[in-house]
Amino acid sequence: MSYLASFYSSASIPGMLPMSKEKYKQILHDFLKLNVFQENEMITNFPFINENFIYGDTQPAIVVSLSPLVISAYSDELDAVLFLKFPKELVSLYDLHEGMRLTAANSYPSAKSLSKDIFPGQNYNGHFKDFSPKIHLFLSYDDARALELTSNFSEDIWAYVERLTAERKKRRCKPRNGFYFMMPEKKFTIF
Repeated sequence: MSYLASFYSSASIPGMLPMSKEKYKQILHDFLKLNVFQENEMITNFPFINENFIYGDTQPAIVVSLSPLVISAYSDELDAVLFLKFPKELVSLYDLHEGMRLTAANSYPSAKSLSKDIFPGQNYNGHFKDFSPKIHLFLSYDDARALELTSNFSEDIWAYVERLTAERKKRRCKPRNGFYFMMPEKKFTIF
């Protein structure tokens, strides 16, 4: 087992769901509109992102709005939600609706200070300063399995995430690019 796999195997609920190479390439080409050199650069990152996706910490996510497409992704490590913006074409592609329950594979990049768009709750454990959610449905090779992962969470947890989402909505924070982890370094921006 690689170092990364052993690190992510400590996730409370690893999704154990591999990414689809076809979806990954479609996002790079059709949605991020990378040139051929940038696409090749990001295709070489597929194994790392896939391992991160498989062993990432599965957490709840909720569709906040359709136009623009914004999804709220939760992290129990930070007791916070992030808003992620995605291309509008995904709405019809996945038959999304407001309030739809999804899940994300979270990873926790190293950071010296708390990311400015994260507002930790009272249950924040202080171990991490940022998180990177990857929506299972948009990247997984198995859509049905990706949607089944929502059953890992109780109604109490969903209600809590909905409350945090409503609170964040009032703050009018700019959402992150939902696919920012797939951007070449020179085009990389969190916001």
